Amino acid sequence: MVSSQSGPFYYNYVAYHEDGKNNRTIEYFHSTFGGRDLTEKGYKRPLSIPLKHSSKDIYHSYDGVVREDPRLGRIKSKNFWDNVKKFFGIDSYYKLLCEDAELAVSAFQPDWQLKSLKSDGLNGEQMILQVGQIRDGLRKLFVNDMSVMFGSDFDPIFSKGFSSHMKKVIHGLDKIGKEPVNIETKSLRLLTAVSVTYLINEYDVKIEYKERRMLCEALLPMPDFENKTSTDLEYLKNFLPNVFSKVGESVLKFSRNIAGKSSDPCWMFCVPVIHFMLNDIRPFGEPTVKVNHNDSIPKWWGIDQFGYDIDHFKSQSKWDRSAGDMFKVLNPYFALDYLLPRTMIASLKLEMFQDVLTTNTIPLDITLAALYYYLRITYTNNLVSVRCKDI
Repeated sequence: MVSSQSGPFYYNYVAYHEDGKNNRTIEYFHSTFGGRDLTEKGYKRPLSIPLKHSSKDIYHSYDGVVREDPRLGRIKSKNFWDNVKKFFGIDSYYKLLCEDAELAVSAFQPDWQLKSLKSDGLNGEQMILQVGQIRDGLRKLFVNDMSVMFGSDFDPIFSKGFSSHMKKVIHGLDKIGKEPVNIETKSLRLLTAVSVTYLINEYDVKIEYKERRMLCEALLPMPDFENKTSTDLEYLKNFLPNVFSKVGESVLKFSRNIAGKSSDPCWMFCVPVIHFMLNDIRPFGEPTVKVNHNDSIPKWWGIDQFGYDIDHFKSQSKWDRSAGDMFKVLNPYFALDYLLPRTMIASLKLEMFQDVLTTNTIPLDITLAALYYYLRITYTNNLVSVRCKDI
């Protein structure tokens, strides 16, 4: 029996064949840790349980790709790398091992429960933990046990292999968003979106502009406006019991990266779930009676956690999607999150403000607060300009 206190358990895989001759093949498990010389039968795989998993009933070990001896059927020399160079080429063999790592990353990914909890698969915190085990297990295999690459080499391989899986899930979320769905599917869609956002940030997964927009729109809740409830938002706490805040921080980071490096307003779709997860804003909650919109920390505007990324976005002379269009699309959600229109207004240049006012979607208190801000800034800037001229 293997435990976190016991030593490793050593083993290999064996493939059995139907024919009578040579009816089994033992895998060749390679490791450069013990030197480059080839052993007669390769090395044994070590199985050990990390201490952090010792209290759990089940521990998953991920063994990558099982291969036979690369010299099988050829004349074996005493030095492994001589054989590799002769029959494969060293670069080709390393490429093969890297491809094995990428294949393993993709092959071991579990299914997502996108529409029903009764379907096979995982979601939420269970999915986040499972992906973490897969990554840690394969990293240990290729970096520690096989010693064929450094951790800095494995990490981008994992990200690349994981990215295609993430893109499929994002496209699945986009498809669900265009269909009539029940409460359970709505809740799973948002849960999946925040979980995917966390995994993308955690493992530095690159996604294209199109998928980024899809994910932002999937992060917008699907509330019941008639009954003023949002089951999908409330659902998040149940399925992210130990990582709720961490996942919220990841959604914020994802949103800030867009606002701080582009002119794409799609990050605004993420704002209600950020306010719910990090600002403790209740769905369809009433605005506070405070009028502290002039505070140095802009909590009243709902942008205190966005830092200078809001300033970058505000400096853009034109958005990828018009401000008027964004306000019309998100107007129904102003009741869900009273900070949302404040955040959007705080992201506008003065030149855009008039176009937004004509949409008649902005609450009066926010309009007055914005006018006060623009008048104060304009007066201050003009005063500074006059003083500079005097000097």
